[in-house]
Formats: sequence, C-alpha cells, structure tokens
Amino acid sequence: MSRPTQTPTSESPVSESLVDRLRQRGAVSQSPSNTQPITTESDDADSPLDLGTFGWLRGVKDQAVMLELRLRTGNIVAINYAYLERADYDPSEGITLHIGGGKTVRIEGANLNTPGLNTPSAANARLYEGIVRKRVPWVCESTTGVTTFGQDVGARIVSITF
Repeated sequence: MSRPTQTPTSESPVSESLVDRLRQRGAVSQSPSNTQPITTESDDADSPLDLGTFGWLRGVKDQAVMLELRLRTGNIVAINYAYLERADYDPSEGITLHIGGGKTVRIEGANLNTPGLNTPSAANARLYEGIVRKRVPWVCESTTGVTTFGQDVGARIVSITF
C-alpha cells in the first residue's frame, strides 16, 4: 500500500520555521520594499586577487576550472585546466603550455616566476607556479608602453600566442 504524501502548507510548523530561519539570516526580506541584493563579507574573499597581469585564487584549496587568456585586443580564450598536459618555464623564453591535440600556448614576458613584492598579500604569488597548481584563473597581456624604471611590478606579459 502506498502512503498519502503530505504537502507542507503555509500553516505547517516546518515551513514557518524555515522562513523564520531565513529571516534571521537576512536571506528573506522583512518588507517588500527591500530590494537590495544581499552581500556578505566573504564575497571579497571569494573573488580572485587581481595582481595586474594575472589573477590569484585566495583560498588554500581553491583551484580554477579554466584558465582565461585575455589578449590586448579584448579577445578572451578560456582553456580547461584538464586539457593542460605539460607546462614549461624557461626564463629566456617564457611559459609554454602544452594542450591536448598538440597545441601550445606561449606566454612571453618578464618576472613570470618571480613574486611581485609590491603586493604584500600575495608576496608568494608566482605566475608559473600558480598555473601548475591551478591557482590562476586568468592571465592578461600587459598594456603597451609600460615602463617601470626599476620598480618591481611583478609579472609583465608581453604577448600571449597560440
């Protein structure tokens, strides 16, 4: 025999307690005039740290699913980290990413595996090591005409080629 199923009604204690709990958390508006989106302090902590030419995931165990390659022209190509077969770093040539199907991506620039000292919160953020550990969600080419005159600006990406 099958039992009849009960559907919660607005008068049931289960739905009332759920609504009360959501109101206590601030997830349910007390009045219809409150249309502001709910934000928490953790929103900033969840977003990647912007280090100028690349992003860095802040969480200890965070890993990016895809690597966005942002070109100076405005074009963006995203590559799934699962297709990354090998990554090579040569200080004189840059970073070469070997992707499935025999394709490669070359990231050329300076300080690609040197931490940027101008950002104390990411003093150990190194582009090559971040890519290997899937901590880098995006990489972008530096703007043209950037001169640093000896200042440490961290990684500078001259070009990204496919």
